[in-house]
Amino acid sequence: MVEDRSECSAELVSPAKLNLYLDVLEKRADGYHSVLGLFQTISLYDTISVEVCREGFFLESNVDLPKNNTIKKTYEVFKEETGLEFGLKVKLEKRIPMGSGLGGGSSNAATILRYLGKLFDVPFEKLLEMAIRVGSDVPFFLYGGTAVVKGKGELVEKLKDITGYSVNLFVPNIHSSTRE
Repeated sequence: MVEDRSECSAELVSPAKLNLYLDVLEKRADGYHSVLGLFQTISLYDTISVEVCREGFFLESNVDLPKNNTIKKTYEVFKEETGLEFGLKVKLEKRIPMGSGLGGGSSNAATILRYLGKLFDVPFEKLLEMAIRVGSDVPFFLYGGTAVVKGKGELVEKLKDITGYSVNLFVPNIHSSTRE
């Protein structure tokens, strides 16, 4: 149990992303496909209220989330990798449409990882290792901005941010599973 950090809280922003370019390449031995992409975070975002507590994991949201969601997985991986004992209360306000390919769940995971990493003084390289365990787009969201993404998403080359543009985003009411 980490006494001095219980009752710490924050309001966080978790941005969506666009795939400005995405090439799905060969299927890998681990069942994933290799990709080559150019990703860009955008101004659409979810908000996350987070509070470290003594024990337990509590998640409240304005949408129904799967039992094994990326926020819970992030909390579990972080505790396992650091050996720290603490609880977490999370309130998620979803604005990024689920199943839209905009990376909402991965962004939520990276946002929680960044917060916990800062709170518990965990090096960025260690957070990257955890991000890879949580999901393919999570490493990108640790960087944010503009980046080339390779492998199954674990290889991220940060670029100078693209500025001076706007995008009209239309999201049909269709849920698309990345895995499927």
